[in-house]
Amino acid sequence: MAAAALGPQLMALGRGQIPETAAILEAITSDRQRIRVFFRPEKLTGLEGFFYVAAAPSAPNRSLDEERAELIATGVLGQLAESCVGNEQLTLRYLNADGDEEVLTSLTPVTAKEGCFVILTSTAALEALGSTFRRSYGFAPEVQIAASAYGLLVVVVLSVFLGVWGNLNAFARLARQIRPGVIGPESFSGRNRVKELSDVAAAFDGMVERLKDAAAAIRQGAEDHAHAFKTPIAVISQSLEPLRRGLNQKDERGHRAVEMIERSVARLDELVAATRRIDQAIALSVDPPRQRLDFSTLVAQLVEDYRDASQLRGITIQLECEPKLSVLAGEDLLEAVVENLLDNAIDFSPTGGQILVNVKREGLRAALTVADQGPGVAPDQLPRLFTRYYTRRLPSQKASGGGNSGLGLWIVKRSIESIGGEVRLANRASGGLSVRIEAPMA
Repeated sequence: MAAAALGPQLMALGRGQIPETAAILEAITSDRQRIRVFFRPEKLTGLEGFFYVAAAPSAPNRSLDEERAELIATGVLGQLAESCVGNEQLTLRYLNADGDEEVLTSLTPVTAKEGCFVILTSTAALEALGSTFRRSYGFAPEVQIAASAYGLLVVVVLSVFLGVWGNLNAFARLARQIRPGVIGPESFSGRNRVKELSDVAAAFDGMVERLKDAAAAIRQGAEDHAHAFKTPIAVISQSLEPLRRGLNQKDERGHRAVEMIERSVARLDELVAATRRIDQAIALSVDPPRQRLDFSTLVAQLVEDYRDASQLRGITIQLECEPKLSVLAGEDLLEAVVENLLDNAIDFSPTGGQILVNVKREGLRAALTVADQGPGVAPDQLPRLFTRYYTRRLPSQKASGGGNSGLGLWIVKRSIESIGGEVRLANRASGGLSVRIEAPMA
């Protein structure tokens, strides 16, 4: 408003009338507002061409010159240096020549026939803009209200986060207890404390129940299928004997046919047994039974059971066993694992060879190592030993367990990993293969 009132009057002034600008300013200036007028003659250019011609309230010439220099140094007049055009609404804090704080509110150029006028208006910050400029920024009411709102929002967000985080931690602890089978009737829904996670907890409970039902169904199916196949296989085997006795001794073709049937029936019997073992291993991986077992005693007993069979083949078994190492696992699961390892070690050990069995504590795990003196395995073939149906036995070579299905190490790996353990294979430097399993201790 001040610039709009001054503009027409400044444009009408001649060169000799410029000193009258001060009187014009005094008529329109309020107590809280300062107006300063700069003038640059038409033939001058650049920042240095601007001169103070009037100020209201009035100020000593020395102060005005210092203030002009400060306005040039801070760039306030810089945008007008070349063309003297533009109309800037400002909110810029500024210290005047007396060291008082002001707020520059506008910078308005007025082009006259004698040159360029610049009207600069400002307001004393401490008087006109209230407490926001009189006190520290942090004590302004607006800032304090905003800070309180943000603080409350932070508290709400943190409380929600901590509630969800604590609830999910409770879920994780329960999951770790469900997996080893050490939890009773407690459920995820029973531990849930956050209403929004109720559906998640119920879904977890349903998933656990479905896994248990699936494992039970697989076990039952394995037994039913094995029983269903075993009966006709047994009937065929029993029927072959009278058929053989009824053949003429010179009937070579008939005898070969009976032998082929016998071999096929034996192979079919092996496949049924292998299928049953696969189903049982899958059921164990889905829902492994867990109980506290003395691992040291179990291994020692199985090694003792195998001594006679190994001695018949001229193979000795040496046992080093740290006592009283307990693990959480099913007894059938561990027995199957150890028996498979001992069977393989005996089958691939040479006559007069030695099998080393070692049981010891490794941190929080019980470790079992079975090492033989057999031919070992090519390094690139080691990972394949865990593949289902993969075997290095010859077709005519039977395993000690009565089959040649290539399932032994596959079952070992599945079984040990189902209880949170690990299996490793390595060739021995002195010759032979070393199999190491680790199971979490109870």
